[in-house]
Amino acid sequence: MKRLRDGAATMLIAALLAFALRCSAGPVAWWWLLVPALAVAIAFAAGSESLSTAVAFRRGWLFGTLFVLGDLAWVIVPAASHLGPVLYAVAVVLAAVEALPIAVAAWAFARTDANGPIGFCLGVPALYAMLETARASGPLGLPLATLGATQTSGPLAVTLAIGGVPLATFSALVAAATLVFVLRGVREARLTPHAVRVAAAASAAGIVLVAVATLVWHGALAARSHAVLARIGIVEAGPVNVGRTFAATATDYANATQRLPKDVDFALWPEGVLYLIAPDADAQRAIARDAARRFGGTILAGATLRVRGALHNDLLAIDKAGRVSSIYTKRRLVPFGEYQPFAIGPSQRPTYDAASTLEAPIRIGGGGTFSALICYEIVFADLTRASANAGAGYLVAVLNDSWFGGTDGPDQLAQVLAAGAIANGIAIVRVDTVPPSGIIDADGRWIGAPLRAAGVALVGVPPGIVTPFRRFGPWPGLIALALLAIASLWRPIARRRILRRGAWRR
Repeated sequence: MKRLRDGAATMLIAALLAFALRCSAGPVAWWWLLVPALAVAIAFAAGSESLSTAVAFRRGWLFGTLFVLGDLAWVIVPAASHLGPVLYAVAVVLAAVEALPIAVAAWAFARTDANGPIGFCLGVPALYAMLETARASGPLGLPLATLGATQTSGPLAVTLAIGGVPLATFSALVAAATLVFVLRGVREARLTPHAVRVAAAASAAGIVLVAVATLVWHGALAARSHAVLARIGIVEAGPVNVGRTFAATATDYANATQRLPKDVDFALWPEGVLYLIAPDADAQRAIARDAARRFGGTILAGATLRVRGALHNDLLAIDKAGRVSSIYTKRRLVPFGEYQPFAIGPSQRPTYDAASTLEAPIRIGGGGTFSALICYEIVFADLTRASANAGAGYLVAVLNDSWFGGTDGPDQLAQVLAAGAIANGIAIVRVDTVPPSGIIDADGRWIGAPLRAAGVALVGVPPGIVTPFRRFGPWPGLIALALLAIASLWRPIARRRILRRGAWRR
């Protein structure tokens, strides 16, 4: 019987790990189940009572590294091929660093397993959520691999609006840890009626709290004004300069823009469509100006240009008279792609300058006020929140994911944007050189069908709401998680020390 149970557990672990890797590598409608699947697999395989905490830590680190590599393969492979093979080794090292929270969680699962459900079901998820937030911060942090961002289409999406990604990660892991606790008790025939009652009561309380918060959240969304803040023409005419001149790419976007209706507030082109440091820069400028004149309105176009000897990644406004002004400069640069953090990779790659301050919200004609984000900036929760709180009615995100075309990377980045939209209660207009492009509402859902092929779309931007996360930020939730982790994990550790001390004295 024991062999049968162990074999079933092994099959369950393999299936859940395969499911977790598939969901992380390519988002699907139900990929919010990734967190319970991953937690159950790691807790069973790495945090068993029969293993030492050191072995649990090592296994958790191995599983975590595999998970991160699978989660970010769409970044690693194109970046390494573009920037040099040395980055393959760097990517493995970074993946190991990114996996440290999973290793610590496996260690904590093994350490607290014999100390009841409090530390196991609350302390470990709180510890993991804090560690995940720490490793996703900083200049080389990768907020892409955060588990909370997977919850946008699941029942815990409301927790993003309350406390952002840290609270969503914690909530999902609480559900997963409770499931692990019950499954282990059943497998090892040690689940007492009292433990069943405690788990059932805690689960019921959590479900009620989430249900009430969801009703309030949807009520606030339903009470919004039905006015449209802006009518924006999204233009996606294919990748930038794939075996052609940059002027040819600009011509594609100029021709596509003419298919938009004339009553839009402005047309929106993706990041880097105008590469104004190429030999045909003058031709690109002429094409963009002529496109705005024929369109009869303003075009916002992503452009690379040189300002006082330094490269800028900008969003340009080209009005119907052909006048060009730079209205936004990227603030967070891509490591290795736009600057060399450790001088790794080809030294001749250009280095970009970044804006040092948050610029005022932008207004184009009757299109209301908005804030802009370019490419890598969309993954930083603090930047998205600051942009929303600067007085913007909505956000505009322009990207150039030509590197990742044919992978699930663009969809994963769209999922990160959805998490930001929910957390801040604000609509985000996304335009990319590869699908998907469209508008994500404050509830994280696409308004209409996103563009899944080259084309144009007219989107109306709805107003948003002010969420608790947008008002207070992540710090209240992180402080609460820190106190919870200390309260639930310190007592078992202190008790073990006392027992060891008493045994030594005897």
